Amino acid sequence: MSVAFRCLARVVLCLAFIKSHSATLTYSAESLTTLATIKYVFLVEDGIDLTHNSLSEINADETFCDESPLAFLDLSYNKINYIEVGSFKGCLSLSVLYLNSNELTAFPDLRNLAGVLETLSVAANEIQTVSVADVSYLAKLTVLMLTLNPLVTFADLSHNLPNIVNIKMTGIQFECCRDYAWVKEHADLFSFEGVTYINDEPCSSPAKWVGRSLEFFTYQDIYQEPCNLRNLAGVLETLSVAANEIQTVSVADVSYLAKLTVLMLTLNPLVTFADLSHNLPNIVNIKMTGIQFECCRDYAWVKEHADLFSFEGVTYINDEPCSSPAKWVGRSLEFFTYQDIYQEPCRNGNAPTLAILGIDIYESQLF
Repeated sequence: MSVAFRCLARVVLCLAFIKSHSATLTYSAESLTTLATIKYVFLVEDGIDLTHNSLSEINADETFCDESPLAFLDLSYNKINYIEVGSFKGCLSLSVLYLNSNELTAFPDLRNLAGVLETLSVAANEIQTVSVADVSYLAKLTVLMLTLNPLVTFADLSHNLPNIVNIKMTGIQFECCRDYAWVKEHADLFSFEGVTYINDEPCSSPAKWVGRSLEFFTYQDIYQEPCNLRNLAGVLETLSVAANEIQTVSVADVSYLAKLTVLMLTLNPLVTFADLSHNLPNIVNIKMTGIQFECCRDYAWVKEHADLFSFEGVTYINDEPCSSPAKWVGRSLEFFTYQDIYQEPCRNGNAPTLAILGIDIYESQLF
């Protein structure tokens, strides 16, 4: 996006903001706990101020606009923790939406505002992650306020929001690594009219950069710094390290990934791996095609939890998974019972570890 276009967009945004405030109906501090009793106002008003109430949920049937002139809506300073998918249907003029200072733990689904929303504030909530899917449909968004959220991971907003002009991220620190090099490349997005909306010292890690200004780094400095998966411990749900050279996956390698549901290990030369069914409490699917292992006590869990290795009728483990003992090589997993495998002692006790090999699972190439 050109500098000239961004400047023009800011002027247009300011004019729209002033217009949206010119006819605002106020229901501020009215002790409202639901929008049901006033949902008719969404059909007739240009702007609505619902700040400082006790709203906890936003339901679709209470926010139906039916192509009304509603252009400005402020729901700040409530207790909103849930916005129903399908809310704001028919709000074809709603360009400014404030949801700051609520209790949202996830970025709201605002798909009904995809073609109209220009300014969105979700500042001062409890949002930990902003994914590509969360924002990429907001094609007209020019201003996004994320200030004072406990963000752990966020998408490249410069790329996935094609019309973005200003992003406010004050009060947020992040890992200064490859995934966030775009912040340096598009540093102009974090300032407006001489005010900077990103921390003076934005890096939570690596340790060597904590306390440094963003001006201290070049784009290449950040891009060449690998990201550490431990910083995603509470948010990562899908991880692929397929087709690398990983030989072992220990309990320490995975046990902190409390929300992980899908793990793809396919085509690694694995020699040993932990009981993933036990150490990944939310795991739903493990892909291990192209991997053979010793069918012995340590891996009896694979038989016990065979359902983890299939998804939608497709099996993600070798038809003949055993590399040893010799008596079972060439046999299907269905040939054995859990007890067969559990009673077989393991003999491969000297498998090389990632530390010995000088391989860091967190820095391996991700697919």
